[in-house]
Amino acid sequence: MRDCFYISRVPKDSAPRFCCVPVIASNVGGIPEIVEHERTGLLTENIPQAIADAMRRLKDDPALARSLAARARAAVEQKFSVDRMIAGTIGVYEALA
Repeated sequence: MRDCFYISRVPKDSAPRFCCVPVIASNVGGIPEIVEHERTGLLTENIPQAIADAMRRLKDDPALARSLAARARAAVEQKFSVDRMIAGTIGVYEALA
């Protein structure tokens, strides 16, 4: 297994880092809207033992790690593509006009 990526908040430039590695994230704020537990990553409590347990789980199950990483990448490409963000922005402007 390569590295895993842990987030406790969502930085502005996070989308590229979701690609190619499994994600472990805190189950707080808006993060569960981006990371779907057991589908595109693992959500944990924001405490060291929970994070360590999730890391150990991915280390012990490389197939799960690869699957989560692949689904996370597909989700990012679908939900957060430049074309989709442009279309959404244009839609907001059109609604305001």
